[in-house]
Amino acid sequence: MRYTQKDIRQKLGFTRDALRLYEKRGIIQPEIDPGNGYRYYDDWQMNLLWDCKYYQAMGFSLAEVQELLTTRTLGDIESQLARREDEMRHDLRRRELALSEHSRFMEELRSSESDLGVVEERDFAGCIYVVEREEHRLPADICTDAVAFANRNAALMKPYFWFPVAGERRYFWGSAMRLEAYRELGEECGREGVVELAPARTLSTVLDAGERGGFGADLFSGFVKCAVDDGYTITGPLHGLLLARTFDLAGYHRYVRAYLPIE
Repeated sequence: MRYTQKDIRQKLGFTRDALRLYEKRGIIQPEIDPGNGYRYYDDWQMNLLWDCKYYQAMGFSLAEVQELLTTRTLGDIESQLARREDEMRHDLRRRELALSEHSRFMEELRSSESDLGVVEERDFAGCIYVVEREEHRLPADICTDAVAFANRNAALMKPYFWFPVAGERRYFWGSAMRLEAYRELGEECGREGVVELAPARTLSTVLDAGERGGFGADLFSGFVKCAVDDGYTITGPLHGLLLARTFDLAGYHRYVRAYLPIE
């Protein structure tokens, strides 16, 4: 039986462009009418397209699908399917962790308005921090492996800032993942370009960085001074996350949660 492109699109859901791509890659070889250029597909081509649909639904790339359709042994197919199964399980775990982290962030966001300007002791759970920018500049020696890890796991990362020395002006922006989530993920991010911020007792507050130019050491000077005046010893770098950006009649707002390790 012969099928037109319209038949294939209706029965299998492929687009015209997808069919042309499969043809270009040599996965299918339709009969082409020399008079009008129309393409016709037989039952064999239809079966190959069914296989394409199945394998791509499992997440295989087009190149991998082509390899699966031309592999020589059942053992080779089993090996590739087993590898994909492992990848799917890891992806599922990543999604489960992302959902858990999303719920945690929602709780943080709900309390941010009432916590604005309030300084309190809070236990910091620790995080893996990937350095991406010094202030607003991309460093020339940025670690691509660490950034690739952050991009791959963006659903588990939060925009994060880090002042290596509390009270000094130098700071960095990047992405952070809670230590617990990082350990559960089980994916190594390497050490270059990565800072591990250890669990600690901290002073914490929410501040509004406001318009462009409002973020910097001056935003946190009162917070740091409050810690010193109250008799705390600062034991580590100032760091924290961007909670949200909003815009209203009063202007632009950037809410950040800051942590200052103390004893």
